[in-house]
Amino acid sequence: MKTPVVLVFFNRPGHLEKVWNQIAKAAPERVFLISDGPRPGNKADVNKVKKARDLVEKVTWTCSVQTKYANENLGCRKNVSEGLSWVFSQVEEAIILEDDCVPNLSFFQFAEELLERYRNEPKVVSICGYQPSIVIPSDDSYIFSRYPLLWGWATWRRAWRHYQEADLIPWHEMWDETRISVSKFNTNKSVLRFWQHIPREVTSSWGYQWIAACLRAGGLTILPTVNLVSNVGGLDGTHTRFVKRLPLPSRTIDFPLKHPSGFERHLKCERKLEIDHFEASCLKLLAFSILQKLRRTRPSVS
Repeated sequence: MKTPVVLVFFNRPGHLEKVWNQIAKAAPERVFLISDGPRPGNKADVNKVKKARDLVEKVTWTCSVQTKYANENLGCRKNVSEGLSWVFSQVEEAIILEDDCVPNLSFFQFAEELLERYRNEPKVVSICGYQPSIVIPSDDSYIFSRYPLLWGWATWRRAWRHYQEADLIPWHEMWDETRISVSKFNTNKSVLRFWQHIPREVTSSWGYQWIAACLRAGGLTILPTVNLVSNVGGLDGTHTRFVKRLPLPSRTIDFPLKHPSGFERHLKCERKLEIDHFEASCLKLLAFSILQKLRRTRPSVS
């Protein structure tokens, strides 16, 4: 496979091995490995990070491997955003996987074909492997949505620039602009409330900023009609505890792909994503934020 594959991982060698085995079957010609360092004072991290890095040194096919390994813990936001900017300073497009996102083998061909097809189409900013278990009565192989998802995806340098541009905008201004962008195509109060409150609480997440950058740019994301990536991380991921449900096991998509005739968004799918990822996140994260504030203000017992 000619398309570069990026693998982002940390301290979960058990999950990582499942993802790495699928990458090995796809045998990409170029691989980028991005690994955060152990958290300060966390001896378990030191061991697990080393095990994870040792695991991906076992390359069983001919390819070029480049690594960006942090010596100390950068945190999810900085590690991933700097890592992907490093990747896209070298290549025009890539498939991106994290250590708990196990792709069906057909995902690689799906992403590679569509990266080529929409390479010069600025409307399209992301290709995702995750599909939220919606039955789509269509002969097409994929649909379009406003919302990019992060459990196995692909994009181009031209689209990642939206993220880099958003990174230069003051935090509060970016989220205000995002909320205005969303309000132009969505009047759902719960969704607007999410973009008003939640991102201010989750400053450690690169993912929300990527979603915001795509929304601000008015971009479209491709979603397959069947789920191509299974998240095996459960609720131990950095931010998956705020998501209502995790995806179903992956399936194989049929080839040749059948392409939509235009760029019409699938509104039913968008609504499903809003319920699972935004409305549920809003309630859970607000509760989490209140609990954290109560803990900080609780008198200590001497």
